[in-house]
Amino acid sequence: MQLLVAVASKPAFSCKRHPCIEWIKKYSFALSRSCDLAVGLIKTAFCWASGVGVFSTLDAVAAALPSVAVYGAPVGGFPPEVFWAVGNEPGAVAPEEDVRTPAFKVNNALYDAFLPVSCAIALGPGESYKCGVPHIAFQYLKTKTFVIEAIIDVVVTCGFEGMPCKPVDKALLDPNNWKRWDAYGANATAMFTATVHAPHGLFAPSCLLHTTFTLDGPFIDDLNAVQATWNWMHGTGDKHLFMDVCKDGKFFPPCGKKCPAPQ
Repeated sequence: MQLLVAVASKPAFSCKRHPCIEWIKKYSFALSRSCDLAVGLIKTAFCWASGVGVFSTLDAVAAALPSVAVYGAPVGGFPPEVFWAVGNEPGAVAPEEDVRTPAFKVNNALYDAFLPVSCAIALGPGESYKCGVPHIAFQYLKTKTFVIEAIIDVVVTCGFEGMPCKPVDKALLDPNNWKRWDAYGANATAMFTATVHAPHGLFAPSCLLHTTFTLDGPFIDDLNAVQATWNWMHGTGDKHLFMDVCKDGKFFPPCGKKCPAPQ
């Protein structure tokens, strides 16, 4: 029996009552005690948290189902360090949700967040709040995970960082946005390179998107995110870390293949 923990858009943080944990409570007997029946019904089950919350939840889900092979496949929600554009870029606004690292002191309490035990022990009581931050929690993650994240995440940059992105046509012509997207891409690729290693996997196209990874694209090495995830999960192929590298060393404009149009 296999369980693939994927992603949904809300809630934004890893609540103790998030969908995965509630799903586990409801079906754990069938999955862990009656696997013959479960396998007869479903080969791969899907559970979800938010992009941000899934990273701090995966090990708890795996621990709750010791007889099930649990994998992570979060789509979005794996940004580098977040910096607000307010005060640094004309037209920028303060985001509704604060996902900068210091804000997790409040976020964790507000959402009654679950923090991964291994990370919390390693960082200690004074710093354990940082375990709600995806790229920090990931460093202590024991569950195999395939990260699907655009090099320039439009929800992070336009939402969590407050860049002026509406209307889209105007935003794409703003030189200030070009510079900020380019800097974000540099930060993201540096973080991916330093953080995601085998046995984990990565699919990071040079596109301006959040979760619109489909069979039609984007593509890296002639693979879309769906096929790349399947190959990694089943041990097919000899490469499972995919990240676009643009020839001119710039991250904006994107150089990805078959990127969807920004929305």
